[in-house]
Amino acid sequence: MSDAWVRRLKLLAYLMRRGFAQTADASNYLGGADRRKVRDDFAALAEHGVPLSAVPEEDTRDPERTWTLEQSWRMTGLEVKLDERLALLLGKEVLEPLLGASDIGSAMAKMEHELASVAGGVETSDSELLRRFHLIQEPSKDYADRGKLVTELVQSIAFSYRVTLDYQSPAKPLRKHARVRPLTLAIYRRGLYVFVIFDNDKIGPLSVDRIVNLVEHADEPFEYPIPSKWNPAVHLRKRFGLHSGKGKPEQVRLRFPAQSKAFALERTWMQDQKIEEREDGAVDIVFEAEGAELPHRVLEWGGYCEVIEPATLRAKVLELAQAVSERHQAH
Repeated sequence: MSDAWVRRLKLLAYLMRRGFAQTADASNYLGGADRRKVRDDFAALAEHGVPLSAVPEEDTRDPERTWTLEQSWRMTGLEVKLDERLALLLGKEVLEPLLGASDIGSAMAKMEHELASVAGGVETSDSELLRRFHLIQEPSKDYADRGKLVTELVQSIAFSYRVTLDYQSPAKPLRKHARVRPLTLAIYRRGLYVFVIFDNDKIGPLSVDRIVNLVEHADEPFEYPIPSKWNPAVHLRKRFGLHSGKGKPEQVRLRFPAQSKAFALERTWMQDQKIEEREDGAVDIVFEAEGAELPHRVLEWGGYCEVIEPATLRAKVLELAQAVSERHQAH
């Protein structure tokens, strides 16, 4: 096979994946190939029956001339297997309450529609698959009326430009955060949060449902931090949950008696946790962490979990338990 047709087949595969390509992009994809050759390659593909359209239509040396492949050809030879179909379907079920009203939700719906014609493996409707592979929805925040705001946040994060937002905390006055730098949109416990760099250069999370108003500053780009300066996985590595407890990480020891040992071992509290078996059949889960949510999560286990250390965490859990008891005894 000639070098020219090797290039052309590579271009065709590229077009079948993307659907379109500009002359300059195609040249870069081919390792910096001469753009005149790339234009000739596109023309040769069209002459041999590949349904390509070009904008502008007239022959031009414009590096941004765009070649588009007919939609039906993009699907040729493709098949979505069962596991891929389930991944898309269940992913959509997870994200629908959070992102369904945004452009991402529209993209998920479009992708699902386009892939329906090439679904293979199991000839079963989505509704039938969801009877067999079901996601039990947990209490979730509702963003149905915030689609535009979420879309704007996604754009500002993807293209690294500043935003000004009005933020309403539950117990504080409305506050304006001017020209903050949005870094990461995070999903946590069925809610959306955005990590931003504030004007004092500190990084912290804001709850998306508490953003009252958002103004994009597309003309004010910022340089996205390098990985050593910002990586959410590293930033949260020693934090239990999302919100900081304002203290330093401490060693936490949670003891589960023998009767609840199996439940304790079914869950991972922190990635670097250690499990210590005791002679009486109990088990200790030991890890280093800080975080305002930890006392509340311990309390969810009721009498199945005891805080051995630190003393501050033990006291906080006891305080919360007493408050719960008093609340229920009052009525």
